[in-house]
Amino acid sequence: SKMPKIWAAQPSNCAPIAREFMKLEAVEAVPTIAEGTAISVPIRMPEVLAALQDSKGGAVMISESEIGIATLSLARSGIYVEPTCAQSAAAFEKLVASGSVLPSEVTVLVLTGTGLKSTPRIAELMGLDPFTSEF
Repeated sequence: SKMPKIWAAQPSNCAPIAREFMKLEAVEAVPTIAEGTAISVPIRMPEVLAALQDSKGGAVMISESEIGIATLSLARSGIYVEPTCAQSAAAFEKLVASGSVLPSEVTVLVLTGTGLKSTPRIAELMGLDPFTSEF
C-alpha cells in the first residue's frame, strides 16, 4: 500500500519544525492561542523532519487568525475543539488552496483536543467575556 503524506501544522508564532523544514531562519517563539503545540525546541526534530521528507509531505505555518477562524468554523459545524486541534483544519484549507493537497485525495484530519478545556479562550475568540457573558 502507498504511504500517506504527512503534514506538520504549527502556529506561525512558534513553528520550529515548519521553519526548519522550509529552510527558513529560526525566530524566537512568541505566545500563541494554540499553546498545545507551542514547543520551541522539539526533542524529536530530526525524526519529525525525516517523516515529513520520507512521506513526501511537508509543513505549514498557521496564523493566529487562521487558527481562530478554524476553531469557530468547526464549532459552527458541531465539532467543538480547542485552538491547538483546529490547526489541522486550518492547515488543510491552506494546503488545498495551494494545491499541495488535491480535493480528490483521501485526507485524514486528526481532531482530538476537545474544546471543553478551552471554553474561556474560545469565548474570547468570539468577542465575549468568558466570565460575565451568558452563552
